[in-house]
Amino acid sequence: MNQRCAKMVPLYLQLESRYRDLLEIRESLSNLDGQVLTYEMVEHLSIDFHHLDIDTGATSDLVTPYFLPRSSFPSCRDMGGDLKDWMFEVGQDRASYGEKSNPRILQRFFPAALKLTHDAYACGMSRDLERLISYSKIAQYSWVTDSAFEYEIYENVPRRRQFFRRRVRYLTDIEEKIGLPLSQSPSHYVADVSIFDCHKGLPSISEVVAVIEEILDAMRAQRNELRSMTDKQGLTTFHHILPRMVRLYDLYGHCRLLYAYFDGRLRVQFTEVLDFTPFAVEPPPEKNYFDIIDLSKYYDTIDKLLKWAWPVAQGDTSKGRLEECQN
Repeated sequence: MNQRCAKMVPLYLQLESRYRDLLEIRESLSNLDGQVLTYEMVEHLSIDFHHLDIDTGATSDLVTPYFLPRSSFPSCRDMGGDLKDWMFEVGQDRASYGEKSNPRILQRFFPAALKLTHDAYACGMSRDLERLISYSKIAQYSWVTDSAFEYEIYENVPRRRQFFRRRVRYLTDIEEKIGLPLSQSPSHYVADVSIFDCHKGLPSISEVVAVIEEILDAMRAQRNELRSMTDKQGLTTFHHILPRMVRLYDLYGHCRLLYAYFDGRLRVQFTEVLDFTPFAVEPPPEKNYFDIIDLSKYYDTIDKLLKWAWPVAQGDTSKGRLEECQN
């Protein structure tokens, strides 16, 4: 132990201070009216917005690129798991989707089909890579809302900040010799989040709150772990930065990738919004699904998303000491 240290400050207390700062940002966002955010608004909230290139992962030099797309991921042209397989299974009675009684039911089902399609493609990778993926951290879908949500009335819900999430932990790909070693990457997580609407410009309040919730959850878990270690000898790993990436799916067939970290300011990187609504169509009985959509656009759009199915983790966020000196 360094005898020059005047006082030893437990890391969980340092984390507690940062947690309160981020919680204050979330509460400030929740108190705003509407959903629209501007650069001027977020500047006063200690939030920075930076565009993220969905193809290359390039972003501002002012932030750390904690995630990169996996360029080696195969194109969905060569894989199973087509959207049509989830929308219209072989032999499926299309009337069962409610087309005759409720023509909007297809649109309401489409976001779930898109999510299932993404998962099917994402699991269509090589067996060697699949073994490096851990589903041990999957949580059940749960609504973060003040009241129950019903699809039939979602247009009339007054407070549009509800979302639900499923967290999936992924492990870095050791084969490619890129990104972090497995032992250094547990701070990087990916989550799938469903919200009402992905804004085509800057991310909405709901989108930003979604990624803040992921970071706050991670802070709470780490705080509890560090607190439990204060009476024990030895070391535990402290992650001073907890990068979180979310894939945002809205109820209209749009998707956006967004990741963020908090270092005293919330650093948010966001991609363009991918528009899958042209594919939320049902073919007539004499037509095949792929006969009535722009097939090339379908493949290209999903391929953009799949590059981030299991992104490459970058940036060592760990500190190896349980306590640090405060002079």
